[in-house]
Amino acid sequence: SGEEAGACRIVSTNEGGTVFSFDSSNIEKVKEPKWANYILGVVAQYTADLKQGELLSFDLAITGDVPLGSGLSSSASLEVSVARFLECILGDDTAFSSVWKWNEVDRKKAIERALRCRKAENIYADSPCGIMDQYVSSAGKKGCALMIDCRS
Repeated sequence: SGEEAGACRIVSTNEGGTVFSFDSSNIEKVKEPKWANYILGVVAQYTADLKQGELLSFDLAITGDVPLGSGLSSSASLEVSVARFLECILGDDTAFSSVWKWNEVDRKKAIERALRCRKAENIYADSPCGIMDQYVSSAGKKGCALMIDCRS
């Protein structure tokens, strides 16, 4: 990870490979690169849970094949991937588990993760999106349907 506490570096192969650095103790929206705001927003949601004086430091490389801006939830998939990464480095070793156990604990984690990611997109990317894309990215399972009731 970064050389000093709070130092974070991210790079996206989809965005030319330029490294973007920030301090996790002072997260603010940026004008450029705009894609970084999706990540900054998610990091901000998780740093709020840290104990006084604790800081996140990491290096993160991102690549993907979901077409950006195509209406296929590329922002939600990015946000949820970053959220799961953060959950892992914060000690949740089940965040990327290949074993799927859908129980009440996992359901609550998926909902909380989706809510954090939606808040990140609303505030940091200035996108007034709903919860559906983030929830499907957080709780969906290949080959299965997912019932979502967004009425409340």
